[in-house]
Formats: sequence, C-alpha cells, structure tokens
Amino acid sequence: MFDTETQPDLVGWMTTLAGLSRAVVSDVERIERITELEELKAAAAAAQARLSAEFDASQRRTQAEAGRPARRQGEGIASQIALARRESPVRAPSTSAWRRSSPARCPTP
Repeated sequence: MFDTETQPDLVGWMTTLAGLSRAVVSDVERIERITELEELKAAAAAAQARLSAEFDASQRRTQAEAGRPARRQGEGIASQIALARRESPVRAPSTSAWRRSSPARCPTP
C-alpha cells in the first residue's frame, strides 16, 4: 500500500501500540504514555485531514480534466473518504466541507 522507503510503518505502529497495555510500567509511565498517545491521536487526525483534503483536490482535478460538469465534480469523494475512515457514507457529506477547510488549521509535526 505504501512505499516503505518513504512512508512510516503504520501497521507496525499499530502492533506496537496493541502491546502497550501489557507492558509492566509504573503509574507515572502510564500517565506519560496516555499523554503521548493523546498527542499521537492529534497528529494522526491532522495527517488524516491533510490526506483527505489532498485526495479531494486530486479527485476534483481528475474529474475536471475528464470533462465532468462543474456541478457534478466532487460527487462520491466524501463517501470514499468516509469508507476509508470506517464511517458511514451517509454521514460523509456533513463532514466533507470541514475536512476541506481544516488542513490549514492542522499543526504539522
């Protein structure tokens, strides 16, 4: 799916994270990990928003180049993103406008 030379090993990260709760650590370390995981969640959400916006723009560009009428450009994009996010495609239109505008507000690592 990803070029492993340039992309992080996301599956490896998930495997590592799945084992965290089984590790023997102190309560201080548990609190530190909870904080770090919260920061990781925020970074993942920001990356997901940027990728969603890039996908949206790419698909619209492709549809325009293919001659699709302007009023129909963008149809189906929100549903594809929703499915990738494991969300209901019915919910997608309500969040797609926010996703297109949000990457500018997302922090970069």
